[in-house]
Amino acid sequence: MKLKGINPFEQHVEKLVLGVVGVVFLGVLAMQFLVSPNEVNYEGQMIAPDSVLERLGGRADELLGKMTDPSPVLPEVETPDLASRFDAAFGKPAIGEDRIAAVPFGSGFGLEIAEVEDLDGPVTALALPAPPAVQVASQWTTADPFFLRAHPEVRAHMFRERQPFDEVSVTVETVLDGTAIESALREAAEGRRAIPSHWWSEGGQGLVEVLGVEVERQRRQADGSWGAAEPVESVRWTPTAMEALNEGASEDDVVGWEGLGAADLRELARLAQDDPSLVSQPPYVPSISGVEWVPPSKVDEREARLEMDARIARAEDRLGELEDELAKMKDRQAGRSNDPGSRDPAGGGRRSGGSSGLIIGGGGSRSGGSRSQRDDPMDVRIERKEEEIAEQEDSIAALEEEYEELAKADPSATARSPRRSSRPAANPGRPSSGPIILGGDPTGGRTATGTRSSRRGSRQAAVESPGPLLEVEEYQVWTHDLTAEPGAEYRYRLRYGVNNPLYGRERSLGSDDEALMAEAKKPVVQSPWSEWSESMQVADDMYYFVTSARDRGQLGQGAASATAEVYQMFYGYYRGRTMTLEPGMAVQGQFELPEDLPRFEDMRNITEADLMAYFDEREAEDDQRARPVADPDAEPVERPWLSMVEPQLRLPLNMVLLDVADYPIASESGSGGSAGRREFEVFFFDPNVGVVSRRPTQDRGQGAYAVVERLSRLAESAEIRRPDPAYLP
Repeated sequence: MKLKGINPFEQHVEKLVLGVVGVVFLGVLAMQFLVSPNEVNYEGQMIAPDSVLERLGGRADELLGKMTDPSPVLPEVETPDLASRFDAAFGKPAIGEDRIAAVPFGSGFGLEIAEVEDLDGPVTALALPAPPAVQVASQWTTADPFFLRAHPEVRAHMFRERQPFDEVSVTVETVLDGTAIESALREAAEGRRAIPSHWWSEGGQGLVEVLGVEVERQRRQADGSWGAAEPVESVRWTPTAMEALNEGASEDDVVGWEGLGAADLRELARLAQDDPSLVSQPPYVPSISGVEWVPPSKVDEREARLEMDARIARAEDRLGELEDELAKMKDRQAGRSNDPGSRDPAGGGRRSGGSSGLIIGGGGSRSGGSRSQRDDPMDVRIERKEEEIAEQEDSIAALEEEYEELAKADPSATARSPRRSSRPAANPGRPSSGPIILGGDPTGGRTATGTRSSRRGSRQAAVESPGPLLEVEEYQVWTHDLTAEPGAEYRYRLRYGVNNPLYGRERSLGSDDEALMAEAKKPVVQSPWSEWSESMQVADDMYYFVTSARDRGQLGQGAASATAEVYQMFYGYYRGRTMTLEPGMAVQGQFELPEDLPRFEDMRNITEADLMAYFDEREAEDDQRARPVADPDAEPVERPWLSMVEPQLRLPLNMVLLDVADYPIASESGSGGSAGRREFEVFFFDPNVGVVSRRPTQDRGQGAYAVVERLSRLAESAEIRRPDPAYLP
């Protein structure tokens, strides 16, 4: 069929395009095999791609040969004469002399040139100085029963098995010189270099802290020799530094001393620096009765404060007696003034003896005559009594000022509380006195303002950090021995450990010495042991002292006799009894105890509200000014969890007085005789040891007698402190 209107070109144009494309494709394909379009330019030469790797390998072998050539050809380098150039430049002024006066340089300053640390040679291992001689002190306290219930691991070491949990302990203390430890860090042994400062400091501040305290003790044997040294078990209930480090960590992230990282060790040092209670200054047992705990270095200051407080107590008791006497005088005067026969019929005034003059206002003066003629004798007595009261108040104020000075000298001293008395105030216008809270815990008792804290008495306050160890000349370190036996004689020694600045730096020690490498694997460096302390006898739970004796026929006595004072530790204080014995009489009887010593039963069911309400009532009963008016219709509060200790404590001794005899005393001339005085020796039969002898002068002169007798007096006015509600279930 013939196409009309379409020429042949238009009819075959697609065939022409397809033919042209086919020709171009065949040309490109031919060029790929017949010419070399993929050659690579290598250092100015065009080479085939398969030759590139061969050329590169040859070049690499050439460079390797130059690197390993033991005698390479070195280029010549001209060494500049820097010294000559520096001297020449130094001799020329930086600024023309004509311009120096016009340049504002500002104020001058000094430059301190630090010594550059030697980086060559092996590092010196840290050698700590030995701690100085340790101090030791023992004391009794009544542990918080709620604390012991929450921490049975501490309860296992208690001396008594039931309330009150009276516990004796020994505190061992030493004082480290941190600056001496820093000097040891900066010292270098012969042929070695000092430990680089950045290994043991951070930001210019030392980061070496006490991370371990070990104590050993020896006990005096019956033959007078010392037994073998034995480690003192550390009984803790607060976190250690390692426990603080792992606080909040998952089970997989908990770390221990084995495999401890260098960064973890530095973090341990930071924790110990911020809170010394983690290692170097552990807290004391939370208590509800007994004198306050202080480190051994503060015992003398505490004893001075307690003695001063006892003097204040005696002065306040005397003041109360004077006020009572004054009140009775005024009562007698008021009763006589109401008697019509005691008034002057002429003017209504009181008579003075048999005189007839009018006394204006009952206390005024008349013209003429002596004072005894002018005044009513009762007025004179009242005036003198008031003067005596004023003098006693001034004396108490002076004693309290002296007490405050003692407390200022000891930052650990607790504030002295106002005393309150169970006796009604003789003078309604004057606040009554009463028993002081003696020996409260650092956070317990009264605050400086006299108010009670809401959570007082048991948990020791956070120990204030003394600062970085290396900056403190007197850094206190102590630990507590809760396993000491009452009455036993011990001596102690101590050593400490700090974080090792070489730990984890084996590659930087500058030596392959095995001993040095082994030292770098220890996280803690131990100090040498201190010298043994002086021997110390742990405070016993019972004492008896013979304070006087009389021979047969002396002072009309038909038989010899002796006076003994017996003391028993109970509820934090020694409870005493004095008895007079004759031959054949046994040392036995009962102690009288306060009637309000509590015993907490079934502690699982006590709530904080109930416990605090009970102590609020106790304090209101002690404080006459705050005592509420009793509601006769109110039902008594039932507290099944509370009972009271029996008011009698049986004397545990079972000794019998045998006889009293003269003790020979050498005269001053040395020829024998009594030299005008007599001394007696008292013999007892003790079922445990046989016949024992005591001399009154020796017993009264014992240091233990003074301490025990004072604690016995303190017990008369001491209060029971509140347990810590934090330990309630």
